[in-house]
Amino acid sequence: MERNWEELDLLGTGKLYCFIPRRAFKALTSLNVASTQLTNRHFQQLMESATGLQREQIAIFKAKENLGELVNIAISGNMQFTILAIACLCSCPELVTIEAHGLEFSAEELLLLSKTFSSIGRGDLRLEMEEGCNALEVVNEFEREIFH
Repeated sequence: MERNWEELDLLGTGKLYCFIPRRAFKALTSLNVASTQLTNRHFQQLMESATGLQREQIAIFKAKENLGELVNIAISGNMQFTILAIACLCSCPELVTIEAHGLEFSAEELLLLSKTFSSIGRGDLRLEMEEGCNALEVVNEFEREIFH
């Protein structure tokens, strides 16, 4: 019997995500992979498996095709995630919150996200790097004060 999950919470489960059927990631609205060992490469592989794309065709931005329903994602504690993975997530059309506590990105990287994705500039997407603090909102305000 096939099951479509809407929420998947893998908080602190290490590499447990490796044992979940890849098709389960396709219809998620909420995914918590905080404090797992998920790297950019593993994230890319999950998305590749879910879409059945050929290895040579896969790029991290292809992941958004698989995450079209995703509204919230928690990636806190996954220090291997880079700004590229965050950019991929920012391109997900329904995403409202990326919880990335403990991850560190430069002001330049955050400004790049802000300028690249209109959802950030409008305030439709929150990147929480600390409890209750939207890092993108801070960067947007800083940019407005400096350049306008």
